[in-house]
Amino acid sequence: MGWRSYLRLFHPWQINAHSLHARRCFHLRTVSSLILSVLPFVILTSMLLAAVWLGTLHILLFLLLEAALVGIFYYWLFTFLLNRPVFIDCDKCGSRITTNTPWTCSCGYENINLNDYPFINRCEKETCHVEVKAYLCHHCELMGETKWIFLSQDWSQIHYAIATDPTRKRRQQEELEGQSRHMRRKEHELNVAKKQQEINDVKQGSAPLVKKDEVDEIEEMLRGTVNKKYGLDLAEIKLNREADEEHKDNEPERVKARLRIKDAVITVSHKYLHPPF
Repeated sequence: MGWRSYLRLFHPWQINAHSLHARRCFHLRTVSSLILSVLPFVILTSMLLAAVWLGTLHILLFLLLEAALVGIFYYWLFTFLLNRPVFIDCDKCGSRITTNTPWTCSCGYENINLNDYPFINRCEKETCHVEVKAYLCHHCELMGETKWIFLSQDWSQIHYAIATDPTRKRRQQEELEGQSRHMRRKEHELNVAKKQQEINDVKQGSAPLVKKDEVDEIEEMLRGTVNKKYGLDLAEIKLNREADEEHKDNEPERVKARLRIKDAVITVSHKYLHPPF
């Protein structure tokens, strides 16, 4: 860090620094602020004391002026000097970057205490609290380019910082919602295709429409109706109505249920009403 960089520390409104020296300038900002405020105060106070000693300034007027100087330099120190931003320049786009730009650490924490924790310092999060090694220029990012500004001489990107961009979060959220809608649409199309395939299998007779255990269950239900007065036909009608009501929104299942009932009716009829000789 050359002598010119040290001289820049005494600019009253801002500090311009090279990216590799920016962290040191930030740590020396308090010292330079004290020098900028205390030194003029001491010089002016000495001049006023000399005037009092020479008899050209009344002591009461000296006290009033001294109180005014204290208030002015106190305000200047804590309002402007200690809050001076440190500026660095991007070598690629030439844009000036204020180091108190809201930023997000590589750990995901969004730093908002920018006066004490700019990206040239370290992450404020207690579980992280690591010095930033590189910063992604947000001006280059807006132009669709990538430029890393290194803040240390090891040229590392392990622990980096990026500008906090509310629109980035919104874009990511919109992308996630779009992917979710796309997945739901694909799932709906897949379900429709499965149902259509089931219907086609039923029409072509390639699907196993009647399962033996289901037929046996219906047959057991129908066996008690054989000797009753309303007969097997009425029982078949009743079961068909129940199947239609149960599967009214699923045509393939409704067809399968009717086939199972028909198969069971035929079996019961052959076994109990028309037994073989």
